[in-house]
Amino acid sequence: MSAIAKLSDDDLILIFLHFPVPAPQPDTQAQDRLVSDDGRPSDAADLTWLSISHVCRRWRSISLSCSAIWSTISFTPPESTSAFLGRARDAPLDVYAHWRPGSNGDLMDLAVTEVMSHLDHIRRLSMEGTTHSRLWAVHLPLFASRQAPLLEELRLTTIGSSRELVLLPDYMFEDDMRRLRRVTISGPFSFSFRNNIFSAQLTHLTLSHINRNRRSATAELFELLSRCPLETLSLTASLPSDLRPLGLRGFPDLTEDKVHLSSLKYCLIEDGDAKLASFIRRVELPQACDVFLYIGVRDPIQDTTGIMPEIIITSEAIKGLCELRNELQRPTLHFVQESGSRCLWTWSGELPEHSGSHPTIEVSMGGTSDLHAVHENLGGGGSIGDTLGSLFLLATLQTFPLQSVRALHVSVRTACPDSMWIALAMLPALEDISVCGPSVPGFTKYLMDYAVYAGMLACLERLTLEHADLSSVFNGKVAAAMLETTIIQRGARNASVPRVTLRHCQANPEHLALLEAASGRIRKSSFASGQLRAEASEGTAIL
Repeated sequence: MSAIAKLSDDDLILIFLHFPVPAPQPDTQAQDRLVSDDGRPSDAADLTWLSISHVCRRWRSISLSCSAIWSTISFTPPESTSAFLGRARDAPLDVYAHWRPGSNGDLMDLAVTEVMSHLDHIRRLSMEGTTHSRLWAVHLPLFASRQAPLLEELRLTTIGSSRELVLLPDYMFEDDMRRLRRVTISGPFSFSFRNNIFSAQLTHLTLSHINRNRRSATAELFELLSRCPLETLSLTASLPSDLRPLGLRGFPDLTEDKVHLSSLKYCLIEDGDAKLASFIRRVELPQACDVFLYIGVRDPIQDTTGIMPEIIITSEAIKGLCELRNELQRPTLHFVQESGSRCLWTWSGELPEHSGSHPTIEVSMGGTSDLHAVHENLGGGGSIGDTLGSLFLLATLQTFPLQSVRALHVSVRTACPDSMWIALAMLPALEDISVCGPSVPGFTKYLMDYAVYAGMLACLERLTLEHADLSSVFNGKVAAAMLETTIIQRGARNASVPRVTLRHCQANPEHLALLEAASGRIRKSSFASGQLRAEASEGTAIL
């Protein structure tokens, strides 16, 4: 203790400030892809703040005098609320009123009432409870007659399965909320977008599973978006019900101007195909904005129905969004099977104006995650592989501008028909192809067929195959042999011979030797066949 005893009071305060009372872990109704707004881990079990206040009299005296340590009010337990408020004094408060089932109602009621009397110096306010909670029925209506001049962040969350609405007053606070920057509303809340919590200075807006049936909600939402300098926008099952639907025969002409979201850095939209497409067509996003589009709703009950979105409805809107990013260099397209027939496309590229920036557009599309479901509206046979193949081919061709794609990466865990690789003919600038999974043999067949045509994949430089059995037979030919034929045919017509990388593959030693002879080089990782196992220092396998 001798060295520690020499620390000044100011030094100890600086140390203590690293161990404030922690915020509780939120129990949100719907999961989104956003990181924690303040970047801090929520760990209600961390009691370091309690330890430092009980080491000795000096430490206790100093820690109790530092109001910032005690400025988090989490009602755990409710009896501690008065003491924490006294220690926090006039410091800006972070309040987490999470009224979960099993909470002591009377004690929580008294504690929340006491805290809300300090609304004038609350900086962050998070309220969480069931739809029948006294938070909404008793405490929240009192805000309308009070001011919250320091409030920067507001979170309202319902928990439980009840779908009864929680009505928010038209004006939640008395003042104009000039400092409010972040608003998160999750659950069946009913409110107007003209509410004063949606201030003109809002930078972060997250809505999840709200009531979308209010009249004129679409006009109010776009008016809100047009006046706020939003940096983050997340709308999960929250687009208004009166958002004009789009039919299968093309899109109606827009009569209103697009809303320019010039400050937006991250955008997440999760909703039905028609609503999502309609929203995309009404906004203009910066080229550096990362966009994630989830077509459908992550609902276990709806997921089992296997309903596949209408590709035509969304493809034109998403393709237009990609084409507007005309400053992107070396665009890349990834196609990954997430689960069942739900797949993820990732369109990204380099943006010269923003050093190190690789803005991304992600599109999650498909039907059920049930591996045995069949989606007849895509045509084809009766397997998940047929569905995946059709989805890859149709959605890729109709949704993304393929003329400029430099790299294509495909990863599926289900064998798909070789017809899906027709899409390769639409990629004239392709330099890099990566294929992972049991569809590799079908891919090598199409690659061999294309090798005889001078204009097909003329720019191809790199080819990566992963987790594949190259000794398997496809249409009467061994996959490794078809790959060898491709290399020979491209070399015969003086086309570029791609550098072939194999990772975690299997092949007959004889076929592997022929591939080496055709290409003149090899690098491999976890590459095995029977007794053969060859590894290189680079940790991969190149032919």
